[in-house]
Amino acid sequence: VKDVLSDTQWPFIGHTKTFEDIAFLYIATAIIAEHSFFLWKQKPSTSTAPFKLAIQKFNLFADLKNIKTAIEEASHLKMKDQKDALVKIALENCLCDIFPEFHKCHTCLYLPPL
Repeated sequence: VKDVLSDTQWPFIGHTKTFEDIAFLYIATAIIAEHSFFLWKQKPSTSTAPFKLAIQKFNLFADLKNIKTAIEEASHLKMKDQKDALVKIALENCLCDIFPEFHKCHTCLYLPPL
């Protein structure tokens, strides 16, 4: 893991001072970790390639506007409701949903509607 963290560019970390910034980092990390696991599960190895590819796919294909809008809406909720909303945002923006060939990845867990 150390090699991946030191070898990978993290352009979305920047300045994490507000709830929205911290929430975005949390959600991005969850989405990337989930997709990295899915890619690794297809071909287990000690390579950092699945993690790097998951970051690339997040940067290219994640609906950042949708994620940031949902975070803004969640910022007005009470703390417990914020936590639930952030998990829901991450789950609803799973990268597996973007690619039809990954749609049945079974690593994304879906929450019932709130």
